[in-house]
Amino acid sequence: MDWQQQSERRSASQCLTPSGTPNQGAGSTNAPLVEFPSGPVIDAGDTATAALPNDERNFPRVAGAAVDLGAVEVVPSVLDFSSPTYTVTENGVIATITVTRTGGTDTNVSVAYTTSNGTATAGADYTTAAGVLTWAAGDATPKTFTVPIIDDLLVEPPETVNLTLSTPTGGATIGTGAAVLTITDFEPGVVSFSSPTYTVTENGVTATITVTRTGGTDNAVSVAYATSNGTAAAGSDYTATNGVLTWAAGDATPKTFTVPIIDDTVPEASETVNLTLSTPTGGATIGTGAAVLTITDFEPGTVTAAPVITVDEAAGTVTITVNRGNGSSGPLTVDFSTTPGTATAPADFTATTGTLTWADGDATPKTITIPITVDSTPEPPETFTVNLSSTTAGAVVGTPVVTVTIVEPAAVPTMAFWMKLMLALTCAGVGVVMLKNGRLLVVVLAAGVAVATATPVRAAVAPKTNSRAGRHAEAPAVGTVQSVTATSEKVTLTIGTTQITAPKKRVMVIDARNGHQRVTVAALKQGTPILYRVVRAGDGSVRRMRIGIFESTDKATAALKKFRNGRNP
Repeated sequence: MDWQQQSERRSASQCLTPSGTPNQGAGSTNAPLVEFPSGPVIDAGDTATAALPNDERNFPRVAGAAVDLGAVEVVPSVLDFSSPTYTVTENGVIATITVTRTGGTDTNVSVAYTTSNGTATAGADYTTAAGVLTWAAGDATPKTFTVPIIDDLLVEPPETVNLTLSTPTGGATIGTGAAVLTITDFEPGVVSFSSPTYTVTENGVTATITVTRTGGTDNAVSVAYATSNGTAAAGSDYTATNGVLTWAAGDATPKTFTVPIIDDTVPEASETVNLTLSTPTGGATIGTGAAVLTITDFEPGTVTAAPVITVDEAAGTVTITVNRGNGSSGPLTVDFSTTPGTATAPADFTATTGTLTWADGDATPKTITIPITVDSTPEPPETFTVNLSSTTAGAVVGTPVVTVTIVEPAAVPTMAFWMKLMLALTCAGVGVVMLKNGRLLVVVLAAGVAVATATPVRAAVAPKTNSRAGRHAEAPAVGTVQSVTATSEKVTLTIGTTQITAPKKRVMVIDARNGHQRVTVAALKQGTPILYRVVRAGDGSVRRMRIGIFESTDKATAALKKFRNGRNP
């Protein structure tokens, strides 16, 4: 019996199900002749029977080119993509593709799927996928396969992958069999420090650190920042800080945070603070996640001057030397002004105000000159002050007040005195003139002759000259040590506004504070009140120097008065 005859017999009355049970007639759910899904009974019936609309299972009588032989019609499966297009974002990891089965489910069917490059490139934008999807008889559930997506940091337009179905089995057919997967770019961006290094001066109050977002803004993202010690120490050089910077989707504006800087007055080398970025969110990645903040030292310096200065009224001016030490960073300005004391302006001095200016790196001493009023009225020493104040942030005024004492010039005998002296000598015929304790006396030997005397206000000790060597001794003076530099050969002293260099072995220092014991020049520290006398050679070089150290300028001045009065201080 051939296939045609067997099919006709079953079509007449004994059509069996796949399990061998008899067909139950019209409207039953029995399966068709599945053992012959592509045999000669398929589409082999009389087309006239197509007038009957349905087979015994109510399937349409014509599912192919003609009516099948038998009591039922075999309806083939149609396999196709669920959509002609699919879309996935680049960071989606995988794209899921669905294939559907429509039409009949009478047989086991399968279909092969593959991917191929569109504008996307396998290995760079996606991973090639290929395989077979299968359905059992009666199964109409959609099947899926996945296409792995490769994320990158490139900003690029959408790219496509071609999807294809082929090689159906089990009598199934393919619908369109082609679809397109579009990969849309997803770039949340890269967050980085705007620079690997930042610099701030110590007096800059805060350092501003910038973090950028580049390479995309497709999502809301954030990143954490923090500081840590390099060579700088938190709490003494800067204040530790941390936090989170955030960007909304579409936002590429740079964000900033600040690091508070702690200023001090200690000269020191540049110091560093470590900066780090961590814990990005929203798909962002970190580019330059480490940077260094360098704190450069800034020491505008300390301004000092001699706290006490004595000036002879006859000098006409007094000069105050103002020194800049302990740093010279940046420009520096110091304002000065005079304030009356027992000396008043303009009777004793000229009121003076002004500003001293140093450039960045300049440590050259500056001077203030104040006119002194010269008069003929004998009067005791009088004082006024010079006030110093800095207008530069960070600068320290070590000597805010300088006291200036004006003393009367050494008195010279007046014309009236000389007339009395001549009269006395003429009348007496002989006499003795004596200079003692600052008083000029005429002792008359002849009885009954008047004695002429004169008392100067203060008799100065005249410099003594050694004509043989051309040496001369300067008048003793009171001052305050500003600085002292000693080598094995020489000693250089700055006393007030005067600088003196003398042979070290010819400098004698006596400590009047401690039993007038002889001490080394090391005892001459800044601010030490001294009484000194210099002996110079004919060429002006210092031959000898005698120095007495006193507890205060007042005591040194009192000792000078004793010396002028002929007494050993």
